Order: sequence, then C-alpha cells, then structure tokens
Amino acid sequence: MKIVLIEEMVSIKIFNAATNGVWFRRPKINLEGVDSKYIEEYEDWEGKKCLRFNFEEYAKDHHELDCTIDYPLSTKCDFKIILPENKWRPGEYVFNTEDIVDQVCKKYHEIYREESETLTKIDKPNPHLINRGFSNGKWGIWGHDIGDLVLEEISLDTEKHRINLEIGS
Repeated sequence: MKIVLIEEMVSIKIFNAATNGVWFRRPKINLEGVDSKYIEEYEDWEGKKCLRFNFEEYAKDHHELDCTIDYPLSTKCDFKIILPENKWRPGEYVFNTEDIVDQVCKKYHEIYREESETLTKIDKPNPHLINRGFSNGKWGIWGHDIGDLVLEEISLDTEKHRINLEIGS
C-alpha cells in the first residue's frame, strides 16, 4: 500500500535543508489493503464517522524505514529514515513528515559532500540538457548540482516499510 505523504503541490528545494515553516497537507489516503491495526475511526467536524491511517501506531512498529536515493546518482545510496522518539512518551515514535524531509535533505548534502571529496574529474556538461557533467566520485553524480534538485513526492510503502522519493530538477 502506497501512502503519499507530500505531493507536487509542495516542491521543496533539496538545497534548503531546513523545513521550518513549511506546512504539509497530507493528501486523502486510500486505505484499501492497509493492515486494520493501522486504521482508526474518528468523527469529523460534522460528527460523521470516518477512517484514517494512524501514523503514530505505525511508527510504534516501524520506526526505521528503508529509503534509496538514486537520482542523479550512478550508484544508489540506501539508508534508513529514523523516526524520532517522542520526547514526552519514551518508547513511542513520531511519524513526522518534516523530520523525513529533513533527513532526506541532509543525506543529499552528505552525498554531494562525499562526491566532492572523492572525485578526480567532472566531465563537461551538455549545456542544452544538464548543468553538471558526470563526476567519477563515490556516487557518480551526473546532470544536476544540488541546487537544482526538488523533492516532489514522498510516499510510504506500508508493506515494505519503505519511504519512496520522487526527485525532480
């Protein structure tokens, strides 16, 4: 089951790692196929009974989520998104979109830093298509500097316990 956490209505520049002040509206979620343990009932403002995905309940069971960065890299970077522990309720974890965005942005910064430390050459870019040529560092970055990258969508795969990224430029 794929749950979109942010979508194209919000595009976040990867270069600006700080997400303070950015408000995310979670899109409506199709709960078909979701483990009933993570579905909760609530009443909307009119008193109508509704269902929603319980992110906090999910975080109790899955506070480390797999994630892969593969654009614009020649070598994929697999890492873990670690959901923060609740400061007021130790042992419980907070599923917070802003923390996920922050971790993704920090990982991109780390990748670009590692690339600059390990490369010995960068090919000339094709000025009509890209602004960065292929580099031969640890990650083999091609096509774009970090300032070009935009986080267009983050989704949660509840079956694989994985955060999926859509990165644009």
